[in-house]
Amino acid sequence: MKTTVKFQIIASNTLFGQSICITGTDPLGNWDINKAIELKTNPTKFPLWEIECECETNKEIQYKYIIRNGKKLIKWESLKENRKLIPTGENMEKNDGEFGKQKETIQTDSETKIDSGWLIQDSLIWIRLQKKNGYGFTNGFFLYENGEKINGFSDSEIQVQITSKSDTDEIIPWAAYNISGVHFFSLEQESTKKISCQFEFLKNKKTIGKVDILPEQFEKNKEGEITEPIIGDENRIIGLVSFCYTIVTPVDLSENNIADLFRETWSPKKQQTYIGHRGYGSRSSRSPIQENTLLAFQTAAKKGAKYVEFDVQLTRDKKVVLSHDFFVPVKIKGLDEQMKFLVCHLTKSQFTSLRCAESLKYHAQDKKNKSIRDVFSHKEIIQSEDEKQLLEWDRLNLNGDSQIDLSTISKSYDRNLNEIQNQIQIQIQNQNQNQNQYQNQNQYQNQNQNQYQNQNQNQNQNQNGMKNGKLSKKNSNGFSRISSSPSLVSLEKESIQDENAKLMNNIPSLCDKFVTLSEVFEQVPIELGFNIEVKYPFFGDDIGNLNINFHDRNTIVDSILKVVFEKTSSNSLRKYQNNGNNGNNGNNDNNSQKFPRQRGILFSSFDPLICLMLSLKQPRYPVFFLTHSGTKTNGDILADKIQSAIEFVKALRLRGIVAEASGILNDLDIVERIHQANLVLFTYGVQNNDPENVTKQVKAGVDGIIGDRVSLQIHTHI
Repeated sequence: MKTTVKFQIIASNTLFGQSICITGTDPLGNWDINKAIELKTNPTKFPLWEIECECETNKEIQYKYIIRNGKKLIKWESLKENRKLIPTGENMEKNDGEFGKQKETIQTDSETKIDSGWLIQDSLIWIRLQKKNGYGFTNGFFLYENGEKINGFSDSEIQVQITSKSDTDEIIPWAAYNISGVHFFSLEQESTKKISCQFEFLKNKKTIGKVDILPEQFEKNKEGEITEPIIGDENRIIGLVSFCYTIVTPVDLSENNIADLFRETWSPKKQQTYIGHRGYGSRSSRSPIQENTLLAFQTAAKKGAKYVEFDVQLTRDKKVVLSHDFFVPVKIKGLDEQMKFLVCHLTKSQFTSLRCAESLKYHAQDKKNKSIRDVFSHKEIIQSEDEKQLLEWDRLNLNGDSQIDLSTISKSYDRNLNEIQNQIQIQIQNQNQNQNQYQNQNQYQNQNQNQYQNQNQNQNQNQNGMKNGKLSKKNSNGFSRISSSPSLVSLEKESIQDENAKLMNNIPSLCDKFVTLSEVFEQVPIELGFNIEVKYPFFGDDIGNLNINFHDRNTIVDSILKVVFEKTSSNSLRKYQNNGNNGNNGNNDNNSQKFPRQRGILFSSFDPLICLMLSLKQPRYPVFFLTHSGTKTNGDILADKIQSAIEFVKALRLRGIVAEASGILNDLDIVERIHQANLVLFTYGVQNNDPENVTKQVKAGVDGIIGDRVSLQIHTHI
């Protein structure tokens, strides 16, 4: 049986050529924007839009209204819940009130919930009117006027605008942003092959110079820097302009639609929460459990954390793995020394075969042991494109410690490795002399390890946990341990009882293997939310100034989003629930099968362009911008200064900022100013390990605290 439903909505914020459409479950296009149904209006009825649709009687429909210009999505409703309707009778009229406001729900605020900026078919080109130097960004343009060089410009004296032409020669102005004195421009374009633009420099509203940029200059790379002369009257060169550009391309993802939106999940009026830093605490905080591991996340969840923060990067084969550091230390076979290799130069198999314990041992002695080699400290290594492909490895030798056979490294490094090979032979000879001593030591360690395992077997185990990377039973101390996992390394035999005593250890008590983002989604309870920090090198960090091949930002973000959307798809969630990971022992009712539970997810990054892409490539999850709050510099004012970060987030309509805690503690009044801008504020840093500092922030209204002392802070403050 069918019901004819007349959908009505009031929308006065449409421009010429735009229309209101409805999208939703069948028969409203199944959330496909291109299949959305267009509503009608006329001069007499405007701003009322309406359309009649044949719907199945007594079958619930979920839907939203959107604004399109042709097939291009302009805006959409970002309500906390989808609009819902159960058609009844032969005819039915559904008046939904105003566009962007939920009529049936009494909201605590009257703000209209409308979002925009999702790239479906078009690409977006982003220009920053600055150039890079070895330490950050610097002014990208200067003029010669009356023989004097004028660096930069003041809006009150000289203005700049960028325009492009459409296929019909229509002049299209670029969107302009002035953020802390830095000028940005953006334009959406259907094809990157058609991107061309003209810079126009004006003084007192009079054009004094122009620069034409051709499509060929943008086609070389999706990211780059362009320098061109500024041409004035009589074709005289009157200056020079340099700018950085980035082309943001759309990504094709299953279920990447506006059916379920969580960008508004975090609001200044939401209950405050404590987020486990890298799981159960960072390495520098002397956490008892290795950071960014399944074991750390399971423990944080048990101790009451609702979210955990962790860092993701791409391996050489474009797999998403968890690692805070760009370098990982690797012990070379036959050599006492360790060498540092980039995560992005390791394959996923190579990276996940390494043990966290090796990383810990390395970091414990990094500042003391001057013999540790950094392969990127040798400038002669980084010379040609071929040589930048460092790790052409056939295998990893993982007998005992994490080791790599040097003979499998690319032959292009023979001249650089000859010296190391000679050192290896000498050290092998020395090590052979003491081989018996090492064997005896290993036997002693094995005896201790067996004793330790026997102690664990005698402990009470009463809950399900992790086996081979899955949640294991909990021991009498309440901590989850990996059982039957070859990657588990126990570095202490003492029982884990005293929180403060654990924090005094230089090396965690329990270590787990390195993991992929897919494994984290599959093996961590769905009740635990994820704050996914996307790593990208910046000026001043350990690889920011090195001339190396790093994955481009589009590749990084696309790879991460593909994993996230795959693991949060309806099919994946139902599979997860059927495996008994939904907290009800696999007993799913019909409602949970129909509407599988979603994991809380948010993204964050120190890199402005990564945040821009995360926001433009998907409409579902909120994006937060990380800032040092003035405590340090990475060469980019947007991430260095909290006020600049606020301006950037507002301009790009991100959800909020994650600020270094000391900057907030020095000016707690800024919390209210951030909330007045309808932004959400999280904080991070060592200051959040002090209960007094956490108390101050909670009272000031900080929305989320990212810290290492998970159990202490949750039970004491939040």
